[in-house]
Amino acid sequence: MLTLSNDGVVRRERSRQIINNSASPDKDEEDPLKLSLSLVPTTLESYERYEARKRRRRLPFPWTITKQLFKSDVDDSSRLLIQIKKVETYIIPFLNETEKRSLFGDSEGVRMNIFDVDKEEEYGLNLKKWKTGSFVFTTNWQKDFVRRRELVQNDTIGLYFDADNRRLCFGVVDKARVPVIDLVVTPAVADPTTSKRRRPN
Repeated sequence: MLTLSNDGVVRRERSRQIINNSASPDKDEEDPLKLSLSLVPTTLESYERYEARKRRRRLPFPWTITKQLFKSDVDDSSRLLIQIKKVETYIIPFLNETEKRSLFGDSEGVRMNIFDVDKEEEYGLNLKKWKTGSFVFTTNWQKDFVRRRELVQNDTIGLYFDADNRRLCFGVVDKARVPVIDLVVTPAVADPTTSKRRRPN
């Protein structure tokens, strides 16, 4: 039955709206995807857990250390130089006491597992501190990373410490742009000394 209220609104239409609102469930409470999107990490997490969450949220990998490679990082020197402040902030705090003693007291440094997140392969590198105070990764850096991943100058790499698995995660963040060279093709010119002469008729 249609009745008009004082404000001119059809009473039956308002009733239908009230019924629909009371019957509809709370979408925020039943939507698992929305609940997962609300989860924000407060500490560093493992690679496996992050990958599972990244697939749901399409997040970029949380690289704590990024570096655009210099020529000396990809040549035959076979070492990767890392900024001192980055190592002191994002690597050393996660080392145990034995590893710290090796880093600062052993000439070979501390052995660290490096997990390539792009290829899902793990390798080992030595992190050592030079007398100048700089930190470098050595031992098979050239073979296991530069050659294997075809790294060149101006490539950007990322590092991230996986606290649960006690290893560094490695990835190629951006590849260097190779300049395009225009090739100019010069038409071949016949050598007049070797060209055949036409015989008169």
